[in-house]
Parts: sequence; C-alpha cells; structure tokens
Amino acid sequence: MKKNAIWVLFLLLNLTACSQKNENTKSNAEKGNVKELIEGEHHDNQNYYIFKKNQKFGICDGVGNIIIPAQFDEFGQRNDNYYVEQKNGNYILYWLDVKNKKLVSLPQFADFHFNISDNIDVFTDENQKFGVYKNRKEVLLPFSYFKMNKFGNTILGRKEGLKVVDAFDTKLVPKSGIDFSDFRLLSEKEQLVAVEKEGKWGVVNYDLKQVVPYRYSNINELQSHGGYFIVSQKENNKNLFGIIDVKGKVIVALNYCDIEEEGTRIKFCKNDKYSIVAFEEFIK
Repeated sequence: MKKNAIWVLFLLLNLTACSQKNENTKSNAEKGNVKELIEGEHHDNQNYYIFKKNQKFGICDGVGNIIIPAQFDEFGQRNDNYYVEQKNGNYILYWLDVKNKKLVSLPQFADFHFNISDNIDVFTDENQKFGVYKNRKEVLLPFSYFKMNKFGNTILGRKEGLKVVDAFDTKLVPKSGIDFSDFRLLSEKEQLVAVEKEGKWGVVNYDLKQVVPYRYSNINELQSHGGYFIVSQKENNKNLFGIIDVKGKVIVALNYCDIEEEGTRIKFCKNDKYSIVAFEEFIK
C-alpha cells in the first residue's frame, strides 16, 4: 500500500513538471523565443540571428528573444551589426541599434564589407569603391580603393589605376616597406597572402614578412592538400608548373606543362600527355 502511494505521488510530480515545462515553453514562445526558426549559417561569435516567421524575416538574439519583428520579405545578414534588405530590385543597408531595438537605414553606403576594430568599418559606395568610417559618420579613408581586405591585423588596399598597395594596422596607422603592387588571399588556414611585384608573384604572411620571393608567374593553393601550392614560371614563352610547400621549398620541380587538381588526385601534363595520379605519389 505504501509502495502504491509513493508510485502515485511520483506520477503526480512528473505530470506537474511536464505541465510546468509546457507552460514555460509556451511562455517563451509568446515572449519571442524563435530560436527554432533561425535561418542561415551560424558562427561561434555570433550574437544575433535572422529568423523567419509567416514568410517574413526578422532578427532575434541567441536565446530567441525578438530584436526586430518579422517584417521583411528579402533580408540578409552581413554581421551582428549590419543587415541588408532587397526591395524593388534595390538593396538597403541597415545598422542594428540593439539598445533601442530598431534598424537604422544607411543610404550613404551601398554595402558593408568588413569590420576593422570596435566601431571602425569598411563600406562600399555605389561605384563599388571601398572606404573606412568610424561610427558610420566620420570618414577615415575616403571611397578611393577598388580593393581592400583584412589579413589578421593588417589592412591592405589598392587604389584604381595605381600600382601601389597601401598597408595599415587596425588603428589605420600606415605600415612602411611595402614593395608589392597587388595582393590576394592565398591561404586563410596558413595565413598567407600572394603578392605581386613587377609581374612576379611571391608570398608574405599576415605580418607582411616574406615567405616566398617574387619569382613565379602564378601561385595557387591546392584545395585538397593544405600547405602545398601549385606554382608556374614562364620559360621560352611557355608556362612550366611545379609544387612548393608552405615554406616555399620546391617539392615538385617545375618540369610540367600543366598541373591541376582532380578531386584529391593530381592531373598533370608532361611532354603534352596528361596523366592522373595520387597526390602522395606525385610528390615523391
């Protein structure tokens, strides 16, 4: 009898707990807990998300509390602070004022590019030129760059028509000793940048220290095998290809008329004949 009484009490307690859980879930939903409706890719350092409700988009925090109610038909997120709406074929950039739970339109900018530090951001204008602003109002660098990227704590920018690259730290203090005229990301994982000088490509790290001298016609990362790069040099008006490692050491001599990736294998040309082998075999 005593056991039966204990069992009944256990069931009652569980039913009460389930009822309270359902009420809490309902309460959270009514308060705007829309985490289950979050759209798109998420990142570890992300604080705000786009959610979809009744075919409209809005913004919520990581718990699901609504910051901006679902009201947009086409809506995208640039980062925690900036969002873009597509309306009647036009794009409208917004800054998220979290404190006042509102979106502030930024008609002076075409889009957000990246954040440098704190309240310093890079934007684009209607001509797709890059400029740097503080608090979206104070001009730090005008819209005069057709190319601008952040590599670690280094900002690189190139102005249209000029074979000169400007380099800054995250406080926009200019860096000296820049002798290259163009740049592009080579490997995010290895933190390497391909840089060009007088038609030849070399490699620097994110601190702009030279890793590979300016000697190649081109250089590209092997996507399926990190830490290795396909390079080419022109000889007798023909490009010859080889492979170097992350330190610039030649792993495969530049004796091939072509080298490409074929999945995880290597497709190469020698004496005008193509073959495909395993990467490990090719670099022996």
